[in-house]
Amino acid sequence: QVISIYCRGCRKPLCCCCALLDGEHYNAKLYSDIRVEIENRKEELSRLKEELVEKKRSYESSHHNVHEQLKNLKKVQSETRELIQKKVEEMVQWIQQKGEKLMEKVDQQLCQGQEEAKKKLVCTEQILKRMEAGEQLVEKMGLFASDQEVIDMHPFIKESLERLKKEKLPVSSFRIPVENFDEVQGELQALLKRVKGEDACGCTVTTSGSHSSMVNSVSWIWMDVEVES
Repeated sequence: QVISIYCRGCRKPLCCCCALLDGEHYNAKLYSDIRVEIENRKEELSRLKEELVEKKRSYESSHHNVHEQLKNLKKVQSETRELIQKKVEEMVQWIQQKGEKLMEKVDQQLCQGQEEAKKKLVCTEQILKRMEAGEQLVEKMGLFASDQEVIDMHPFIKESLERLKKEKLPVSSFRIPVENFDEVQGELQALLKRVKGEDACGCTVTTSGSHSSMVNSVSWIWMDVEVES
């Protein structure tokens, strides 16, 4: 038998004899030419294929976009890490330069204080030698000078001793001005605040006696720092 009929009710192809025997489906007009049905199904599959191809193109485009975004993200990550490293190195170099300038300023102030102290010591030593010489002169006159020598030399020795009594010792009220380092400490504190922000308030710089104790602690975070030349 030649299969030329398709029954949509049974969902299968039929020969002419079988189609005549099934009057219910025939009366319900569920029969159609099998060639037309096959062609319709081919067209339906072709349409579904085109839709699938279009869907595939959309997915491929989305996949490509995500892949490009991932590449760009890695590129941005690499560039950002390089920028961070560069900025941190510049900031460290800048802080080191600032620190060296502060230490130079401290050394200069200390040298000035030392020079002044040395001058005071030299002047005081000279006065002490004159005092010691005057003391020895009086002792020798008491032991060896004649009466006439005492009378003759008394005015000169007295005048010299009186002048020595009136001499003001340079070191009696001399004090190395440790407070001169306040300016340096202020600059250091400002540097810490610039690097660390408000956290620097907990880091103090103290001075005790003739010794200066400077303590700093720097934590590196990502920040945009204007590096001064």
